[in-house]
Amino acid sequence: MAITSIQKIDIITHKEHRKGIVKYLQDRGLVQITDVKEEKVPLLFEEERDIEKELGNLTYILKFFSRFEEKKGMLESFVKPKFLLSRKEFEKIIKEFDYQEVYEKCQRLERRLNRLRHTFRKLHSWKEEVLPWLDLEMLLSDVHPTLKTEVVLGAISFQVIEDLLKDLKKATEERLFFKIISESKIKRYILLIYLKEDSQKISETLKRYNFEQVLYPHLDITPLQLNSFIDGRLEKAGRERGELIAKGKVLLERSKVKVVALYDYLANLKAQRDIQSSFSQTYGTFRISGWIRKEDVRKLKEELEKRFKEIEVITKDPSPKEKVPIALENRRAIKPFEMVTRLYGYPQYRAVDPTPFLAPFFFLFFGLCLTDAGYGIILSILSLIGLWKVKEGRRLFQLLFLGGLATIICGALTGGWFGIERIPHFLERIVLFAPLKDPMIFFILALALGFGQIVFGVIIKMGKELSRHQFREGLLGEGSWIVIFSGILFLILSLILKNQQITAIMGEEQAKRIGLWLLAFGAFSRVVLYGLFSKRKIVGMGLGLILLLDGAKNFLGNVLSYSRLMALGLVTGVIAMVINIMAQVAFETPVIRYAMITIVLLVAIVVVKKFSKAKYIIAVALLVIIGAVFKKIPIGGYVAMLAILLVGHPFNLAINTLSGFIHTMRLQFVEFFPYFFEGGGRPFQPFKRKEEYTIIK
Repeated sequence: MAITSIQKIDIITHKEHRKGIVKYLQDRGLVQITDVKEEKVPLLFEEERDIEKELGNLTYILKFFSRFEEKKGMLESFVKPKFLLSRKEFEKIIKEFDYQEVYEKCQRLERRLNRLRHTFRKLHSWKEEVLPWLDLEMLLSDVHPTLKTEVVLGAISFQVIEDLLKDLKKATEERLFFKIISESKIKRYILLIYLKEDSQKISETLKRYNFEQVLYPHLDITPLQLNSFIDGRLEKAGRERGELIAKGKVLLERSKVKVVALYDYLANLKAQRDIQSSFSQTYGTFRISGWIRKEDVRKLKEELEKRFKEIEVITKDPSPKEKVPIALENRRAIKPFEMVTRLYGYPQYRAVDPTPFLAPFFFLFFGLCLTDAGYGIILSILSLIGLWKVKEGRRLFQLLFLGGLATIICGALTGGWFGIERIPHFLERIVLFAPLKDPMIFFILALALGFGQIVFGVIIKMGKELSRHQFREGLLGEGSWIVIFSGILFLILSLILKNQQITAIMGEEQAKRIGLWLLAFGAFSRVVLYGLFSKRKIVGMGLGLILLLDGAKNFLGNVLSYSRLMALGLVTGVIAMVINIMAQVAFETPVIRYAMITIVLLVAIVVVKKFSKAKYIIAVALLVIIGAVFKKIPIGGYVAMLAILLVGHPFNLAINTLSGFIHTMRLQFVEFFPYFFEGGGRPFQPFKRKEEYTIIK
C-alpha cells in the first residue's frame, strides 16, 4: 500500500520546556497535534504582544500596497508569488523592522488619497453640470433676478420644447427671451428671460412640462471661465495624486519584503500560541498528543531527548477503531497523480491507496483525449515554465507535464500533428492508425481499455477481500466476475478468429465453447454457490441473482462510458483541421484577408491604450489604408493566416486539455473507484510553519 504507517505519539515533559518544544515541533513539521486539553492552558508566548492586532495592521498595509502594484500576469493571478529570504535576512527583519512607521505613513497617504478622490468626484460633477452651458456668454452673477426681470437656466426634453415655447409665448404675450444654448440626444438646455409680472404664469407652465431649473452660485465669471477653472483644479489634483502614488510605490518597494516577512513570523507565532489550547497538563508537567509517521519516530525521539532534559516520548500503533489520518507516499513518478486522489477524497487508513493503480490509466487516457503530438509538446513546455516559475503547488504542472508526454506518444502513434493531414514520411512510418480514417479502431480501443480497467478494479477488490479473510465475498463474489470477464474475452476471441480467418492455437468453435462455459460457471458461482455458503441459502441465491443482473447492467454502462475517449480524441483533431482550413481560406481570399488584417491592427491599438481620441480616428483611417494595401500584397495573407493559427490552436489546446482532464478524472471517479475505493479518510496535517508570502532558504 502507498498509505504510510501512522503511530500515536505522546510527549510528556516539564512546563518550562513548553515554549521550546512547540517552536521545535513547528519547525520540524512531523507531528499532527490532537486536542486533549483538560483545563485552560495559560499562554507562554510573547504575552505582551497583541498578535491579532499586529496581524490586522500588517494586513491593512498589504491591502494598501496592492493599490500600487503592477497588474499580475495570468500565472501570478492563480499562484501567489513569494519572496526568497535567507534565514539571516529573515531574523534581521524580525529584530529590527518597526512596521508602525510604515503603518502610519500608509494611513496618511490613504487619507490624502481619499480626500483627493472626493475632490475629483466633486470637480467632475461640477464639470458635468457646466459643460452644457459653455456657449452662454453671460456672467453667472447675471443669472439672477433683477428689479424687473427673471433670468432662468434649465433643461427640457427635446420632445416637448416646441410645445413649451408656444405656451410660454401665449402666457406672456410674447414678452420673453428664449434661447437654446446647447443640445444633447434627449435634452435641450435653454436660457429664459422674462418680466417678473409673468413669473407665476411661466412657473406653472414650466412645472407642467417638467422643466429642470439649474442654479449657479453668484460668480463674476462665465461658464467657459468656470470650466477652465475646474480643469485647472483637476490638473492640480491629478499632479498631487501622481505624487502620492509615487510615494506609495517607493514605500512599497522599500517595505513590502519586510512587511510580509513580519506577517509570516507573527502568523506562525500565533499558531504556536493557539496550539497550546490542545495540551493537557498537571501541576508541573504538560502532555502533547498527536499522530506521526512511523518512519519519523526514531529521528524525532532522538532529537527531542538530545535537546530537552527530563522528557518522555511514547508511541504506539492505533487501535482498529481509531480514525487515523492519512499520509500518501508514492514513488516520484506516481506522486503527481496523488492530486487526482485528493480531489476525490482520501481513502480509509486500512484501505487501498488508488493512486498507483489509476496512474497508468490516467496517463494513457489523457493522451488519447488529445491525440495530437504537437499539442503535447506545447503542453509539456508550458508545464515546465510553470514548474520553473512556481515554487509551491507544483503538482498540477507536474501532472500536466506527464499528460503532455502521454499526448506526444498517443499523437505520434495516431498521426496527430497540429491537425496537419500530410505529415513527413518518417513520422508517418510510426503511425498505427488514423482516428479520422479508422474511427472503429479507436472505438474498439477505447472500449478495450475500459474493459481492462474495470477488470483491474474487480481484481483489486477481490485481493482486498481475501486479505481480510472474507473468502466468500472474495472468491464467490468478485472471483465469479473474473470468470465471467474471462468468458467474455474468449467470446471476443472467437469473433476475431471468425472474421480474420487466421490459424491459431485454438479454433473459433473451441474459443466460443470455452467462453460460454466460463460465462455459465461464473454465473452459477455468483448465484448458486454464493447462496449455498450463506446462512440463509434461498435468500443468498436470490441476492446473488440480483447482484449478477445489476452488476452486468453496470458493467455494460461503465464500459460504454469509455467511448468518450474516442469522442474527445476525434474532436481535438477535427477542430485542429478546421482551424488549418480557415487559415488557408483567409490566406487565399482577399476579402477575409483584408478583414482579418484590420481586426488584428484594431485589437493591437486597443491593447496599447496610449492614444487620445483624435489619434484613434487617425489610427483607424490608417488601418483602412493598410488593410487595402495588404489586400493586394501577399504578406497580408500570411498575417491573416498566422492570426487565425495563433488564436485557434491555443484555444483548441486549452479547451481540449480542460475537457481531457475533467473526463479522464470522471472515468476514474465514476467507473473505476466504485469497484474498490473506500473513502472517508482525513489527511495527515502536521503542525508546521506556514509561510504565506516568504520562502526561507
